[in-house]
Amino acid sequence: MPACVRPEPRAGRSAANPDYTSRPDRRFPSTGLSAIVRPICGPGRHIHEPATGEGTLTLNEILRDDAQGVYRTTAALIRLVDGDMLDWKPSTGSNWMTTGQLLKHLTEACGTVVRSFVTGDWGMPDGTDASEMPPEDMLPGAEAMASVASVGEALELLAEDEATAMETFAAVSPERLANERSTAPWGGPELSLFQHCNGMIWHLAQHKGQLFYYLKLQGKPVNTMHLWMGGEG
Repeated sequence: MPACVRPEPRAGRSAANPDYTSRPDRRFPSTGLSAIVRPICGPGRHIHEPATGEGTLTLNEILRDDAQGVYRTTAALIRLVDGDMLDWKPSTGSNWMTTGQLLKHLTEACGTVVRSFVTGDWGMPDGTDASEMPPEDMLPGAEAMASVASVGEALELLAEDEATAMETFAAVSPERLANERSTAPWGGPELSLFQHCNGMIWHLAQHKGQLFYYLKLQGKPVNTMHLWMGGEG
């Protein structure tokens, strides 16, 4: 088996380094920042940790910055919801959340789940095996989902969920994020703790995109800047 190689970060394009585009950078559109990550090789795994050096980000900082960007744009979209549209849902298809249910789900989509991944506490009774739970209990249909009573309530709950995410990202060690691996209670592959936490940020982003299209269908003049920046910027 070939030895694990940790490539050093490359400098920008120059006569000595014309192929700088092959360097292992990772860019984060919500912040405009980038971090250089290095692979860690080992039996059956290929995960990443930040390279050392000025200007690089830790795994904790990557999660924090990406989450802050998604929470900010989500809150901006929620403010565009009319209070009398909370019962609205698409008229075609099935199993759609109402707008109010979607707002409620947004407030639970990231921080609360991130905390459960980090602490291992999923709020289930002792001895419960999530893998043996019926699918309808693990992933209930839209008709069983809770709704917010107002746009203001949604914004308050979203701020609380963001605070939970930020506290959790600040408290967990980079070593745990990089090296601790588990399977989510709902199944799927074994992933690093960083991957699980990052996945919850993009879970929130996915439903933020759903709200964006709800607003479009409701006649709101939203555009790409609302989706990515929270407004006309």
